[in-house]
Amino acid sequence: MLARGRPLHPRSAGDAPLIGPPGQGGAATHGGVVATVPAVASPIRVLIGDDTVHVRRMLRSMLELDGFEVVADVAAGTEVAELIEDGVRADVIVLDERMPDLDGIETARRVRAARPDQVVLLYTAFPHRELEEQAAAAGITAVLAKVDGLEALEREITRHRTPRL
Repeated sequence: MLARGRPLHPRSAGDAPLIGPPGQGGAATHGGVVATVPAVASPIRVLIGDDTVHVRRMLRSMLELDGFEVVADVAAGTEVAELIEDGVRADVIVLDERMPDLDGIETARRVRAARPDQVVLLYTAFPHRELEEQAAAAGITAVLAKVDGLEALEREITRHRTPRL
């Protein structure tokens, strides 16, 4: 059974853990040794796809206020896919499930065809088991309920961001 906010596709064992919000650094333990982790030099880049204007504006405003870089916020799945196909780089893509042209699942399929390791989070008002199964099949990293709030979304963005090349 898939739980909301839990990864649908775990990152590889070699991925470094992310600690704290972007730009704030933190501490980590390894083998009983505590190591200080410096602040991240560059913010996590986020692309938002949601057809509701006020949701896009709120997400952009709050994410930027909290130190994330929003590379684009668009209303349609085709716009998201075209941005990625045209070379726009985002560490994480946040998609609404229900959009008028391509829904979040179809958008994720198209994005992952162009960039197979791209992290995609589905941010929906209507989470349910069948949706989580469809999301997993489409390569979506995690399904999050909008009702869980911005803090949960930011935690997942930080946790699952695409490694930069």
